[in-house]
Amino acid sequence: MRTANPARGGKSLGFRRKLLPSPAEYLKLQGVKLTGTGAWRNAVCPFHDDTKPSLRIRIESGAFRCMVCGAHGGD
Repeated sequence: MRTANPARGGKSLGFRRKLLPSPAEYLKLQGVKLTGTGAWRNAVCPFHDDTKPSLRIRIESGAFRCMVCGAHGGD
């Protein structure tokens, strides 16, 4: 993270992740229904025509991977 010179009274210029909602909260607001328990949850993949949960989402970081279409991303 890049910061201004704190000795000169500079403020942090970096991204403030703590201001974002949790991944679970964000996905709920987007209408994504999570199923399962534990660190990885399941959801219906929005990236292809899906009828069964094939998207795996790591709830702590928001990282995801679809086991059918291969879509992936997140931290």
